[in-house]
Amino acid sequence: MDDTLHRLWSNGMLAGVYLAGAGIGAAFLLALEPVCGPRWRDGGRSGLSRVARLLAPGAALVLLAMAGRAWLFPEPASCDEACGFWTSPLLGLARTALCVGAWFALVRPLVRRERKASVAEAGLFLVACPLTVWVAAQDWFAHLAPRWTGTIVAPYLFAGFVAAALAMLLGGAAVAQADGDGAPAETGGVGDAAALALAFACLWTYFWYCQYLLTWYANLPEEAAFLALRLSGGWEAPFYAAFALKGGVPFLLLVSRGGRASRAVRFVAGVSLAFGQWLDVYVIIVPGVTGAAPLPGAPEAGSLALLALVLAAVGRAADRGSAVSGTSG
Repeated sequence: MDDTLHRLWSNGMLAGVYLAGAGIGAAFLLALEPVCGPRWRDGGRSGLSRVARLLAPGAALVLLAMAGRAWLFPEPASCDEACGFWTSPLLGLARTALCVGAWFALVRPLVRRERKASVAEAGLFLVACPLTVWVAAQDWFAHLAPRWTGTIVAPYLFAGFVAAALAMLLGGAAVAQADGDGAPAETGGVGDAAALALAFACLWTYFWYCQYLLTWYANLPEEAAFLALRLSGGWEAPFYAAFALKGGVPFLLLVSRGGRASRAVRFVAGVSLAFGQWLDVYVIIVPGVTGAAPLPGAPEAGSLALLALVLAAVGRAADRGSAVSGTSG
């Protein structure tokens, strides 16, 4: 019974982190527009706004999971009393609630329809977002490896969040074009989205490689325990599969201009990125909770089904040409 509860908790947390992360990643891309100058085409902006609104259901799932963590994992896994207080489940839930409140307040101006966000509003999000993601990431995952002191976890997760948002945008564009509603990629913003997806897939791969290489090269026992658990007991296949799906496949498909211009190639790259993100977060969360070998079942099928429904909803919600056409500002 405990194993079932732990798997249900893990997959609920996985679904929440996935959706909230995609929402944060989309909001980050929207915030770049007023600050940096380049503009998304109208359809690209509406597609990202839809993805950014996934923050609400994702945050709700994360808060429920964090509340469940206080029940399932009542004892703080720590090395001393002070550290134990900081990593206690209830304090982690409170910090997560504060981060979620900050995200809602900062994302709202970015997705409103009546007027675009100002430079100050977007800049505030760009400054606060990395800090809140860093705090939230520690609360979400630190208890899974009590002595893990990895400092790259926040940028690693953030790169994955942005890649997941771009994967959804590419999927929505492909669905719109398949229905005959989209302009060719060369005339819309989806080609730029594909290039950004390639860039963030490469950035995530760089963080993955840094974490993997430096842990062993520098002989860091505090960080090695986290990787050792995921490189044994049957977790090797999903560990490397996440790397291939989230880094290798998008790179091979999108590195050429022809690949970025092909609707079918962009769709496959988007699906690979989306599933790779799910598998990556799965490998981060589940081994530290169950401590057992991978055992796909109903909880995993449920979280995957939720991901599929969200991807389908984002694609079907695309207005005519919304993800691929529009006029430049």
